[in-house]
Amino acid sequence: MPEVRVIIPTRNRARLLPRAVASVQTQQGVTELEIILVDDGSDVVEHCQLIERLERDISGLRVLRNPVCRGAAAARNLGIQHATSPFIAFLDDDDIWHPTKVRKQLDLISALGDECVMVGCGLERIALGRTPKVFAWPHEENTPWINSAAFIDGFCAFLQSMLVRRSALMKMDLLREDLKVLEDFEWTLRLLQTGHGATLNEVLVQSAEQPDGLFQRYDLRAYALEEIIRAHADTLSQRAHALPFAYYELAKAHARNNHRLPALKALFLSWRYQPTALRPYLALLPVVLGASTVERLQRLRLGRR
Repeated sequence: MPEVRVIIPTRNRARLLPRAVASVQTQQGVTELEIILVDDGSDVVEHCQLIERLERDISGLRVLRNPVCRGAAAARNLGIQHATSPFIAFLDDDDIWHPTKVRKQLDLISALGDECVMVGCGLERIALGRTPKVFAWPHEENTPWINSAAFIDGFCAFLQSMLVRRSALMKMDLLREDLKVLEDFEWTLRLLQTGHGATLNEVLVQSAEQPDGLFQRYDLRAYALEEIIRAHADTLSQRAHALPFAYYELAKAHARNNHRLPALKALFLSWRYQPTALRPYLALLPVVLGASTVERLQRLRLGRR
């Protein structure tokens, strides 16, 4: 049985998928590794032909198919349900791993024992038109253990940086398929309630935003934030910054959708939970006028210089 199964959800990205698959194939020091490629209702001929070719040519690759597009969470859930190895890792079809990622994570999770349910690593995020940023799991000083409180405050997780014990996944529900964004944070929030997480303090994943990504779907972000606040209010309220930050992000998402009354309500809740924070005051103008109006004013101001 393979020691690690790698779940890659994919849809209509024939140009990018081979790089992701190759970065798994070239992992060093890991001989028992299998790729579970989950095709999420692809309808582009070139991509469908590529998947057929990969399935035929790569012995350590298995293809599962959703007949229609159900989203990344549903694709990952299908992969989890078919993964029987002791460890499970995730990779997006537009991302790549450093050749030593899996080996280093296996070494650390084995050294830390059963109380460690997952190991993360650093991730370089290449954003469209912006300077690349590095995401790092917050950890306790001089130890690899993730600082759960700081993780909650950060409100961010990347599944493609994680190696997870399957035994921990069997104790919890799958990813929420109704969440199309932030589902990775919500799922990790639940995962870290089953045990402790650890991290490698080095960048071993490169992730790139794509034009067809969901990062600008603020309606999906608003729904996800509302659901996370509803489901995890008790956990978030234990941290001074987490709940007001969640409401602040919700206000911004509503403002982007020009939903001003819900944005003002969320902004008020952010202020009420943390009245000394500057964020609600700085967001007041975009919320009142609408984010698109503020952006137009900024462009006019820059044009006059």
